[in-house]
Amino acid sequence: RRKERDELRETFNRFDKVHSGELTVPMVFDLMRYVYGFTLRESEALQIMQDVDNDGNGLMSFSEFLHMTRQYRETELQRARACFLAVTGKRISAGLTLREAVNAMKSLQISVEEK
Repeated sequence: RRKERDELRETFNRFDKVHSGELTVPMVFDLMRYVYGFTLRESEALQIMQDVDNDGNGLMSFSEFLHMTRQYRETELQRARACFLAVTGKRISAGLTLREAVNAMKSLQISVEEK
């Protein structure tokens, strides 16, 4: 967990071009393209900022970035669980990780696209 947090900090710092400890909308736009591999419209990046901007300053702090990352991962895990249920008719236990779900689907010879 500590290693993952350090890696996320390193990624965050890579996009904090002015070393202020906070990211602007264009910086978040670039970060999302790098981390998740997709390009957002500026309006989408702005919406993400508004969703996680706890202090209302229009910038994304590292703690807000961590919150966004957790939300994204939880959404992806929910999608994997729904896909697994749809394909197999079986529920995934609440403690199953995304990696375990992917491995389970692969063991059932279900095609899984990984990033």
